[in-house]
Amino acid sequence: MLTFVLALHLISAILFIGTVYFRTFAMLPFIKQEPFMKQAYVYSGIRGRFLAKIFVTLLLFSGLYLFYLRYESLSITALLYAKVAIATVLIGVFYTAPRIVKKFKHIPDFGLYFHWGMFIGMMIVVVLAKFQYFW
Repeated sequence: MLTFVLALHLISAILFIGTVYFRTFAMLPFIKQEPFMKQAYVYSGIRGRFLAKIFVTLLLFSGLYLFYLRYESLSITALLYAKVAIATVLIGVFYTAPRIVKKFKHIPDFGLYFHWGMFIGMMIVVVLAKFQYFW
């Protein structure tokens, strides 16, 4: 069971990070250059957000289960707490993103900054996940 949950957690994280990566680095730079990209970006956001909700939900529940197992064995480190705290904030931001973006839409390039912030936060979580085993 543990191996399945670990695999599910890892695959969900890869798919979620990949979705944000694609929208940040592959789509956003071309919106201003190509007129058809704006419409493609909007449509991909609808589908990508739907799929990402599935990934994030699986990521959240598998992460809570793994944290519970770690908590029971008392092998909790400060890096694990930091990773869980940052990941919780990122998941909360993801679920409230439509309201956040709508509220700050008047700021030029807000979507770009928002995606960059999410991506950097995700990379911090990944680095913390790797370092927690060596600390």
